Amino acid sequence: MKPSIRNKIIISKIVLAIIIAIFSIIIFPKNLINTADRINAKKITKLKLNTQINNKSKLENDYKLALPKITNLVNVFPKRKQPEKILDTLDALAEKNKLKQSIKFESIVSPSAGISVIDPKYLSLTINLNGNLPDIINYTKDLNALVYYSYIDNVQISSEALISIAQIKLRIFTVD
Repeated sequence: MKPSIRNKIIISKIVLAIIIAIFSIIIFPKNLINTADRINAKKITKLKLNTQINNKSKLENDYKLALPKITNLVNVFPKRKQPEKILDTLDALAEKNKLKQSIKFESIVSPSAGISVIDPKYLSLTINLNGNLPDIINYTKDLNALVYYSYIDNVQISSEALISIAQIKLRIFTVD
């Protein structure tokens, strides 16, 4: 080949390389930046999803650990609209201790309305018992050990001969 044709081929290759380089410098950075942005966005999304998955699995484990305690809480705070369970429990206590029992649900006077209402946080009861003193004392101990979250406000006991009469004011906290 002649040197001039060879030089022309070399020059055309150099020009072609320069055109490709210029084209690459103009087009590829935009694509490279867009691709880098998409990769970063996907990384951020992946991190967020991994965090959510970890949080979800942690919450599921915490729930599994707390479930027995939640069940106990449900038993400790009876439903306000189901006082039958409470009454059945108190009747069983009276029967166990061989006592005659009567129960009265109490209400409170609302200062703002001036009317008698029942407090939504707890049931207030007055329990009247007839029997002998040791049985009443045992009943009171059993009442204190109830599964329900309760509070004994007052206990009054009076005795005549072999028969004792007790009046117990009790609050049992409820949910609804």
